[in-house]
This record gives sequence, C-alpha cells and structure tokens, in this order.
Amino acid sequence: MQAVSEGRSLNQTEFMRKLFIYFSEHDENIDFEFDNGQVCRWIKGAVSVSPRIISFYLKDKNNEYLSINIEENILPLLYDSNMTAQNLYNLVISDVSISEQKKQELTINYPCEETADIAGFICAILLFAMERKFVKRDEKLLTTSGTLSPVVSDRIFDGAVPKPCKYFCGRDKELSELHDLLSRHNKIFIGGIAGIGKSEFVKAYASEYKKSYTNILYFTYNGNLQSMISDMDFADDLLTDEEQTRFKKHNRFLRSLKEDTLIIIDNFNTSVSKEPTLDVLMKYNCRIVFTTRSRFEIGYTYELNEISDINTLTELTGKFYFEAEANRHTVVNETE
Repeated sequence: MQAVSEGRSLNQTEFMRKLFIYFSEHDENIDFEFDNGQVCRWIKGAVSVSPRIISFYLKDKNNEYLSINIEENILPLLYDSNMTAQNLYNLVISDVSISEQKKQELTINYPCEETADIAGFICAILLFAMERKFVKRDEKLLTTSGTLSPVVSDRIFDGAVPKPCKYFCGRDKELSELHDLLSRHNKIFIGGIAGIGKSEFVKAYASEYKKSYTNILYFTYNGNLQSMISDMDFADDLLTDEEQTRFKKHNRFLRSLKEDTLIIIDNFNTSVSKEPTLDVLMKYNCRIVFTTRSRFEIGYTYELNEISDINTLTELTGKFYFEAEANRHTVVNETE
C-alpha cells in the first residue's frame, strides 16, 4: 500500500476487493466476505490468501481477468507502476528459493513497455506467489521489528519506519543524546539546515533504539496534520466514513497510546499558526519527534549540527571513495 497515491488511497480490504473484483462478482462467490482482520493477516503473511481465491484464479482464463482488473483498478492508484514492476522484478531475481528457469519464465516480458504489459507481469508474479506452498512469516520477526506491537498492528495498517540510508554513519553521540532527551521531554523538534541529515537521523534512531519502544510510527508530513491522521489506514475504517469521522476515531486511538510508543513526523516544515492540530498532538501521552526547518517555542528543540569529527568524515567519504583513508589529508583540507 505504500505505492498507492495518497489522493487515491484505499483501506487494505477495499484494495483487495478491487484486485479480486472478478472473483467477488462471480456468481459462485456471492457468499464470500472480505473480512478486515483476515485481509490484514494475508498482507502480513500470517496466513495464506483464501484457497477459494487461489483455486478460482488458477482455473483457465480466470487469470486473464485478474490481469485486466490489475490494469483497470490497481495501476491507476499507483504513484509509479513501472517502479512497482521493478520492485517485483528485483524481489523475484533475489529470491534464492526460485529456480533460474522459473525466474526466466516469470521475467521474460520484463521490462514492460505498455500498461497492459505491466499488468500482465504483476499478474504472473501474483499467480506464481499464490500457487507456491505457503510459508508462514515468522511472528517473532513481526513483533520484535521495532515498529508495531501485535495489538496495534492489528488496528493500524500503515506508519512503517523506512530504513536509514546504508551510508549513514557517525552520529552515535547525537543518537545517544536524543534518546536521553526523550526520557525527559516527550515532544522533541529536530532542527537543522536543509540537507544536514535530519530525516536519516530519525530513521537511524528508530533502528538503533527500536527495542526501547513497543510501537514506532513514522509519517512524512503532508502539509496538514489533521488530514495526515485522517488518511491513516485503520482496520475498522468504513468507506462511508467522512474525513472528520476518521480523524476523531484515529485521534482517539493515538491519544490512548502511552510513553512506550514513539511517533516520528518527518519534514514538519510549517508554523504553529498554520497548524492548529499541533496543539492536539502535543497533548498525546506518547513520545513524538518532529524533523523541521522551522522554529517552535513549544516542546524541546534539538539542533543537529554538521559533522566535525575528521575520523567520521573520512569514514563517510570512504562510503563513496574507496581511497579516502589513503587521501585523508585531502578530506581534512576540504573540511577546514
């Protein structure tokens, strides 16, 4: 669901209905219900997709309708359908459990030129995945990944924390300082000039200290906190819910979370006068970290400064230039 355009977002149950619409509208499946909890477990890999859906689409010609439904109902929802196809291609190629012959068979029409080709490629991958023997995802990995507890993950479907850049390094002292500050100030604004690395810093903090929290939720600020909260995808959301109804429901739940929950709001570049809902979030019991280029008189501000340690700068340069250590004097001269 992360690939779905924000303006066209659906809850996960409705997304599944659109994906499998030919199945659900077929006469033989009139009694089938897409249960919210069951759909959530499909997506998390806790249980297999319904055998009725699998057997239906593995029948002759029914798979053609799945491709058509993907082209008509799913691709228009995506930010970038080509990127989705590329991600699936990479997933298949890197899966050591798939034979080389099968990989060639699945990717024979990749890269895709037309929309119909992208839909056909995605359809082929889905059919292959549904036909394979189901292997339950490790529940321990789900509950110790440092994102959401089982209780919260059964309620909220989004908010996953992105991994920091693989080149991130050298902020150990600052990460420790932030962790210490959060034990005393539960609302912190991470300030700093554009490009200093605020976003990667908070992602790295979430990764480094994930065991310190029961739940970690991550959001990129969309210009309006109320719509950001309303747009969250909850298991009990209804298609008939208006934005204000969704906001009240979601806000009530978030407000109930305790100090063992961390919420990260990235790129919070606005002001108090333009964001009346900020006052609502400041009253939450949980801890909240904002990254921002703005200045706030509320909460606690932690300024992220440029890296000055030469050893760290040399290490960082070495991520891109393998002879950095051998040319350490050049690194020193460039930073002075």
